[in-house]
Amino acid sequence: MAAIAVLMLSGLVLGQDQEPWYGQEEQPSLGDIARQERARKEAVRAAAGPEIGGPPPLAVEGELIPAYFLSIQGGFGAGDYVVSLNGRTVLKNSFVPGLPIYVAGYLRDGGNVLQIEFVSHATEPLEITIEERYAGASEHSRLAHFQSAPNQFTSATKQQISFTARPRAIPNVQITDEDRTAILKLIQSFYDALSSKNGQNVMKLFQPALRDAQEIYPEGAEYGRNALLRLAHVVGLPGFSMNHYDPAGLTFRASGNVVNVSRTGDTPVFLSNEVTAGVDGSIGASRVNADIIPVKKIGDEWRLTLPFGF
Repeated sequence: MAAIAVLMLSGLVLGQDQEPWYGQEEQPSLGDIARQERARKEAVRAAAGPEIGGPPPLAVEGELIPAYFLSIQGGFGAGDYVVSLNGRTVLKNSFVPGLPIYVAGYLRDGGNVLQIEFVSHATEPLEITIEERYAGASEHSRLAHFQSAPNQFTSATKQQISFTARPRAIPNVQITDEDRTAILKLIQSFYDALSSKNGQNVMKLFQPALRDAQEIYPEGAEYGRNALLRLAHVVGLPGFSMNHYDPAGLTFRASGNVVNVSRTGDTPVFLSNEVTAGVDGSIGASRVNADIIPVKKIGDEWRLTLPFGF
């Protein structure tokens, strides 16, 4: 009897192996499960958009620090246009042709996203580039590039380009009492040059900054030189005069190696009257309105610098 029971059990087991229970599906393999999980994660990443990197690490002393610039060639069509980096607006509806924009402060360490919202110009192509530059280098690295043809996008479009960058954050300069004294003296020299209507002295005060910018940002140095020539012209106009300047109440805010001097209460550091005369071939009102005065140590001395952010 025992032998018969064993045979019947064996037959039942064999029968189950040969004919699966009705409606039972074959279980996926481990390889199938792994592929499905990878596909799910890729779909989640795609829905979330490009991955953006983390904060740039602080530069170490003596490290050669790159600068980053966004340049635009060509034009936009009618309507609003916006250029953004990592969700932050770099420019909207206005830019200076031929003048790249310093954008190191917009970048992240690793993944970055350049986004352009615009309508194509009817006759001009559009080209936007992000470059990495080192002082004194004759060639620059192109990190991102966008190009479109005239009339390519006749209605508003959003285009984006992912790219990688490795910026370095410049530690904020530590401002001592001695530094404050030297900076106040420099600001006073600037005011005195303006107040005495001495355009030549105004230009001299900015010469170190122009030489400093020339090494990495020649377009900005040229733009700054032309702006200073206009300023020198304005201060020499008949009737030009500076309002009273009080050094009390000035604040010093470090941003990397630049110190921005401003006044509490959102009033200018100093201000001139308004004069009407010809500037750059057109007649209009001009005045000096120094809301923020950036200064920087160039060599071992505090100097007036140009508002480029570096």
